Amino acid sequence: NQLTDGDVGSEYRDSQNAGVEGYNDFSFNVAKSKVLDSFERSYLSRLMKASQGNVTLAAKFAGKERRALGKLLKKHGIDKEAYVEDAD
Repeated sequence: NQLTDGDVGSEYRDSQNAGVEGYNDFSFNVAKSKVLDSFERSYLSRLMKASQGNVTLAAKFAGKERRALGKLLKKHGIDKEAYVEDAD
């Protein structure tokens, strides 16, 4: 079982493509924080799309409590309304 490009997120691939030179300006902790933030934003966006903006359903999908998910959405400035599809 080998990993393919489809098995890892674009954030990881992009960080690998940047090479070591892309990380010379900050510490391990800063680099880790940037990758984690990028992952969270991407994951939350996909989660909200899959749940069509329904935070309760998204929390179930993610295995998180609704309140905790809401805090993450707020942290990243993700508006659930942007994912709600019109019924019309």
